Amino acid sequence: MTADWLLYIRFQCYKSVSLLRPLNLECFVEDLAKRVLAESKNKNLLKYNELAKLVDTEDTLQFLQDIVPQKVMYGDYLAQQQRGGRQSSSDESS
Repeated sequence: MTADWLLYIRFQCYKSVSLLRPLNLECFVEDLAKRVLAESKNKNLLKYNELAKLVDTEDTLQFLQDIVPQKVMYGDYLAQQQRGGRQSSSDESS
């Protein structure tokens, strides 16, 4: 085989892969939406909280936890930070 032929084959493979990536992503998002809707009360509406709950409970979706975190109220966040600050200062004094 000539170098040109190998280059042509390699180009065709890369071309195919670049076309498959969006399809894979589309299938993943569609499957994720179907799984959320299957557990949802309202089968016509996809809610962020339900998506975040699924991401939080499924081990296979842990890689999405930074992208789709559970919503936290600002007051709860502040209280958690204050408790965390007290714990760390009491740990330092021990």
